[in-house]
Amino acid sequence: MNIEIEDVCPAKPKFEVGDVVTIPEASPDRTYVIKESIDFGQSTGIVYEIFAPENTERIIQFAESALEFQYHDVSWEFYLTEGTSMGNGLTSWRGRLYNFYMFYDRPDRHGKLDKNLMKEYWDSTIPPEFMEHILKSHSVWDRMDVVFNSSENKQKLMSMFKMDDNQLQDIRDDIRDKITTINMNDVKPNAHGKVIDFTKEELAFIDQVLMLDDEKDHYPVQMSYLNIMQVIKEAHEHAYKTNDKIRMQPSLDKRTGETKMPVRGQRKYRGESKNGMLIEFWYDFDLKVIMSAYPIDTHAKKY
Repeated sequence: MNIEIEDVCPAKPKFEVGDVVTIPEASPDRTYVIKESIDFGQSTGIVYEIFAPENTERIIQFAESALEFQYHDVSWEFYLTEGTSMGNGLTSWRGRLYNFYMFYDRPDRHGKLDKNLMKEYWDSTIPPEFMEHILKSHSVWDRMDVVFNSSENKQKLMSMFKMDDNQLQDIRDDIRDKITTINMNDVKPNAHGKVIDFTKEELAFIDQVLMLDDEKDHYPVQMSYLNIMQVIKEAHEHAYKTNDKIRMQPSLDKRTGETKMPVRGQRKYRGESKNGMLIEFWYDFDLKVIMSAYPIDTHAKKY
């Protein structure tokens, strides 16, 4: 599958958390509060999650062009940032959500990463360099590569599914194509066709591949990388400390490659996403980033 993406420039959010806006074309007399911005890449741009002041639980999404700024409310900003901290020691979430695919110059993931675009997310709770680490450790695409690097594992799969080497490569490529389509529909909606469900054979194949993997915590293959970041953020919002003590060990800052000696250390947290997925993550208090995050319960609704 040959797909090309034109060069993109990072979008700058027009609105901030706590801004009060209206929707002129739909309900010009009603006001809404900006809760969060989500960057869908060049094609769609930035989409905002907003809510009416009288109903903070009902979140709706609108494109930037549909909203009109009224004023900034510092009380709502406090409620949505510092005010939501519940004594678990974590800082409020920083940065907008993104799909890691937007940083590749080619979506087949054999292209180069746009380092300048990645710098736009430098101060996020999960900077791109750390999100890349999370995906390499827990996404189906990356773990499938690890398993396939072992000739012993490939022989086991060929024997189990009665396939030759070419058939084994074909089913892996088919799975990769679907993963690419799922993620590209985040970055450029409707530009790469309808997402086709994984077949029963493909899902059975993925299950066996992951059973051969040394890493046992994987995000469901149906989830886009934006979905993965979303559930981590939701878990962060409802996180509680595990019984593990603060871990005092040097921290590798993946943005710079520098190793820093611990002052405040790292702690493990758990939290549940809105769809019921239990996420465990390590937070580094010196770097102020989520270093790793993985599901420990994937028996949740599919995205």
